Amino acid sequence: MSLKEDLIVKILEISKEGIAKSKIFESLTYLSKSQINRTLAYIVDNRMLQFTEINLQYVTTDKGLSYLEDRYNQKL
Repeated sequence: MSLKEDLIVKILEISKEGIAKSKIFESLTYLSKSQINRTLAYIVDNRMLQFTEINLQYVTTDKGLSYLEDRYNQKL
């Protein structure tokens, strides 16, 4: 997997139960906020991640879960 794919997988994984943006930044301290923001925008635009206004969290969508499953199957 490429670095971008690795980052997408990491974000989708940590967002399965819902996560605040600040917690995403804390989990990915080795990246700049700009890199994380660009990747979040890409994932949301591709409907693999959804931002919920009610609790202000990012949550992995069914499409995102399918993406994760596909990546796991490629590793096998």
